[in-house]
Amino acid sequence: MRHRALLLLGFIVAAAPTGLGQPAPGGVGEPRLSRAGMVEPAPSSARRHALQFDFLYRDYFGLDPAGLERPAAWLGEPDLVVALHLRHLSGVDLDVIVTWRREGVSWNEITRRCRRGSQVYYVELPRELELPPPYARAYGHWRQHAGAELALSDAEVRELVLLRVMSEGCALPAAKVVRLRASGFGPRAIAVVAGRLPEREDLSPPAPPRATPRSGR
Repeated sequence: MRHRALLLLGFIVAAAPTGLGQPAPGGVGEPRLSRAGMVEPAPSSARRHALQFDFLYRDYFGLDPAGLERPAAWLGEPDLVVALHLRHLSGVDLDVIVTWRREGVSWNEITRRCRRGSQVYYVELPRELELPPPYARAYGHWRQHAGAELALSDAEVRELVLLRVMSEGCALPAAKVVRLRASGFGPRAIAVVAGRLPEREDLSPPAPPRATPRSGR
């Protein structure tokens, strides 16, 4: 089974936030959806890769991941992906966007400073698809008021951008990305499903260092 194979790679089991009760794997140390639909940051102590989204920086944005380590440390990687997305859409310098975010400006306000509206975060999804948080509020609004502006929360912006870049970057239908995210799959686990990362990639945390025996006196 595909899920069983992923579990053997060192992925951890997380309860699905949709209330369906179906556990599914996400990469160790990867951001995932909480039950409230928030993107939870990776615990730094569990990270094996220097950057969890290195494959997106390299393959989707065409950037050297090594050059993004400092802004990733400042913002966290889910926010860095939003900053890169806005840079691409608006042409506003990345350093400017990062500075605004570090000053505590919301993504909703930063989007407007970049001369864009909430529709830049819209990704086409089937109307019959049941949407969990944080997609539900935005799509409920857009489906009733096509093209209307909406003040998005930071959590909604982060997840909508991740939906776009994972769908386009991994050549997966957006609906499948939504289902995988709702089942607890982190970005690297989705990339494995899509064949963009090797199935045998070791995503487990590094072993703790061995204690050095004290010499007797």
